[in-house]
Amino acid sequence: IETIKEKMGYYYFDVKIGEYKKIFAVKDISRSIRQINQESIIITDVDGNRYLIPDIWAINAKSRRKIEPYLY
Repeated sequence: IETIKEKMGYYYFDVKIGEYKKIFAVKDISRSIRQINQESIIITDVDGNRYLIPDIWAINAKSRRKIEPYLY
């Protein structure tokens, strides 16, 4: 996760997935980010695409700190 920015009620995620960069928008962040279990998180964007983080502890600490405020 490079950045998460809020603009006009939408949250824009700028992420790096493998070698690819992707920007996607989330409207209702409290409903769009779900913690499946202690390690896994699924994020659903405004188009219905789902992004899985299978192990939150496997991503770097800087990225984890950016998403942690939205998990609770």
